[in-house]
Amino acid sequence: MDKQNSCLCPLPWIGLEIRADGSRSFCCIANFNFAKEIKSGANGELGSIKQALLKNIKHEACSSCWKLEASGISSRRNKLNSILGDKYKKIEFNITDTFEPTFLDIKVGNGCNQKCLICGPESSSLWFNEYKYFDPSLPLKRNFNLTKHKELLAESIQKAEEIHIAGGEPFLFELELSEFLELSVKSGKSRKQTLLITSNGSIYPAHLIEKVFPHFENVKIHLSADGIGEQFDYQRFPGKWAIFLENYKKLQNTAFFDGICITLSCLNIFYLAEYLSFWDSLSEQKVFINYLFEPAFLSIEKLPKQLIDRVVRHLVQQEFKNMSFNFLISEILQFLDNAENHEKTEVDELVNFLDKHDKYRDLKYETHFPEFASLLKNTWHEKTP
Repeated sequence: MDKQNSCLCPLPWIGLEIRADGSRSFCCIANFNFAKEIKSGANGELGSIKQALLKNIKHEACSSCWKLEASGISSRRNKLNSILGDKYKKIEFNITDTFEPTFLDIKVGNGCNQKCLICGPESSSLWFNEYKYFDPSLPLKRNFNLTKHKELLAESIQKAEEIHIAGGEPFLFELELSEFLELSVKSGKSRKQTLLITSNGSIYPAHLIEKVFPHFENVKIHLSADGIGEQFDYQRFPGKWAIFLENYKKLQNTAFFDGICITLSCLNIFYLAEYLSFWDSLSEQKVFINYLFEPAFLSIEKLPKQLIDRVVRHLVQQEFKNMSFNFLISEILQFLDNAENHEKTEVDELVNFLDKHDKYRDLKYETHFPEFASLLKNTWHEKTP
């Protein structure tokens, strides 16, 4: 590997994402889908991406990572390069016709018991009726899961070293997930495998924790919480903060809990300092930040300049005992400072999105997020004749 190459990423060589509907990619945030047959040679689907990265060229399929890195933020590519460590050094960065992925990213289904505002029916079946209400012509699949792809899963897990699992809500599929993971346990492969599972915290997976996870070399459970209290309930409707906290406390008493994930969007960026203050009050709690880019009107980089200025002023007022939280804030401020085109962005789509879904759900964004809702509405009215 050329140490001067700043574009290399391991996933086009070792990654396989299997989505609940059976579609596949090498990375969960890449703008790329495999056709029915995976071809990885110079003339295959991955060929142009591999060739570009080997030549230190930023391929457009990986634009999400390039966007973060341009703002000085650690991207998925950066994090994986660090996580894989010695495994990264063993990768043969060349172009061949063989594709034997060791990094497996699985979406177990779109079955979910929440319909977060940053989500949709592809990842939550609970969204189906709401989407259809606003556009009956949408060609949506109500439910799908990986039970239809057992052969592919059985083959993939035998080669995997790192396995990431999400949903939907993966613990709703506890039985199916147990059966799948036990394939690895019975073969003995699990003793050299790492599991990372992202959950919405609504379910405590007792069987997995007691009977399955102990057989793996390493298990990390991340809980998604884009807010706290009533702001959690609003964003992760009809999720309940009280249930989340109860399961959080249970998981903390296991060897498998690893941290909290917060996905930043226009809905919650103004209140991030309050969220981090809550987690800062809990000893040595790890928090991971994800950036939402789609739909674009929910991305923080698309906020108008005057709103970004208010967000920045609010964020810089807080200092944390956990120094990693201060670093997270610094990264986010840098990202906002480098955000492109936010001067031209309208807030109409965001306001209309909130209004129509609030009416459907009988909720009010401004009730739970009064300060930012007021700023948002004022900006909208300034732009509305």
